[in-house]
Amino acid sequence: GDVHHHHRHRNHHFNGRGKQHHGHCQPLFYAATKDTTIIESNKKYLFDTIGLEHDEIQEIDETTHILTLNADILRQRANWLTDRLQLNDDEIKKIIRSQPHILGR
Repeated sequence: GDVHHHHRHRNHHFNGRGKQHHGHCQPLFYAATKDTTIIESNKKYLFDTIGLEHDEIQEIDETTHILTLNADILRQRANWLTDRLQLNDDEIKKIIRSQPHILGR
């Protein structure tokens, strides 16, 4: 039984080294986490400030890339549109709802 036990021990050591190698991929993970934070923040902005419904935001998330924009950029573009076109909240909501990609350019 001793030999078998020894073999398992070496195997375990190999797994440990495998884990170290996995740590190599971590920067990607951090990047993804950061993006998630940005997306959540943009969803909150569209929900709280623009007043879109959750399912509408979900649809925008699936059909455009605007939610991955840096949060300030999304805000600035929405504000710019509002000022430029003299829109009220309801109108900007309609535009973002029907043409969300307008903020993604």
